[in-house]
Amino acid sequence: MELIKITQGFTEKEKLYALNDEAFPKEERIPSDKLLALLHELGCDAWAFYEGVFVGFAVLLSDRALQVAYLSYFAIDGAYRSKGCGGAALAKLSEVYEDCQIVLDMERMDETAENYGQRLRRLAFYERNGYRRAGVGFQYFKMDLEIMCNRGRFREQEFRCLIDRIKLPGFVPRLYSLESGKTDFR
Repeated sequence: MELIKITQGFTEKEKLYALNDEAFPKEERIPSDKLLALLHELGCDAWAFYEGVFVGFAVLLSDRALQVAYLSYFAIDGAYRSKGCGGAALAKLSEVYEDCQIVLDMERMDETAENYGQRLRRLAFYERNGYRRAGVGFQYFKMDLEIMCNRGRFREQEFRCLIDRIKLPGFVPRLYSLESGKTDFR
């Protein structure tokens, strides 16, 4: 697995945009025509994954001083799913961000959800690749998600400092305990 940094001059933008549109529901994705400019504005790292050809991408916001990175987008092309590419990509990201805890969010485990089976498979995939559930809910833009992280116990304060840097209209993140349902840890 090879990682290549995605910049404004990335030559395979069409493949990136097509995967962005395919992998994320409209309400969860950054519109492709604004993707690279917004990532640059927010100070995110964007990575393309290659196995000879483009197979996926990831977007992370990181702070080496806080030792935390937020994996906000992760997508593998449908033709390369279930072939080891996702696990290899996560392993490469763990190398690049070896001094950071990587935090991601995913749909909450809701047995009544229409795509509950897909959620279970996604959870199992991340657990196989070294991530664990943090017991923390994460809400923003009317989405109710769940936090997973690698490398030890979820470092909530550091993560909060990191996401407080995201200045987008309407982005008002809320962390809460999944066990107690209590709002915010503040």
